[in-house]
Amino acid sequence: HRDLHSFPTRRSSDLVALGRRYLALLMKGGKWISSAFSRQMEFDADLYEAAVVSAETFRQTTLRLPILTAAANLAWQDTNRELSVGRLPEDVAAWIALTASCVSNVEEIVQAELAKTTGPRDTHPCSAERIANTRAHAACGVFDGDGPAERLFRDLPELCRIATRHH
Repeated sequence: HRDLHSFPTRRSSDLVALGRRYLALLMKGGKWISSAFSRQMEFDADLYEAAVVSAETFRQTTLRLPILTAAANLAWQDTNRELSVGRLPEDVAAWIALTASCVSNVEEIVQAELAKTTGPRDTHPCSAERIANTRAHAACGVFDGDGPAERLFRDLPELCRIATRHH
C-alpha cells in the first residue's frame, strides 16, 4: 500500500512534459491549418481583384507594391528626420510616390519579389504564386480605365494631407 505522497515525482513530471509536447504539436498543427486557410482566402481575394481589373493589372500592381514599400521605407526615414527638427511633409503619400519614381534598382526589387517562395506556415502566398493563380483563371476584368487613380476621389490631395496629419 502506497500513499499519495510517495507517488514518484519523476513519473508525474514525465506526464506533464508529454502533455506539453502533445499540446505544442496540436498548436503547430492548428497554425499550419490556419495558415493554409489564410493563404486560400488571399488567393480568393486576388481572384476578385483580377475579376475587376484583369489578371495583367493584378500582376502590375502586385509587382509595384515592393517598389512602393522600399520607397515608403525611405520616405519615412526622411519624414522622421524632418520631424526631429519640427517639420512634417504635407502629403506623405505624394512623398512616397515621388521617392518611388527615384528608386534605381526597380528590376532588382521585382526579381527579388518573384524569387520568394511560400512556406507552410506563411499566411500569405508569395507574389509569383498569386500572379500565376490569377493568370490561370484568365480574368479579363470588367473595369477598363486608364489614367491616375486620383480621378476616383473628389479631392485626393486633401485626403492625403488629412491622412498625413492623422498618422
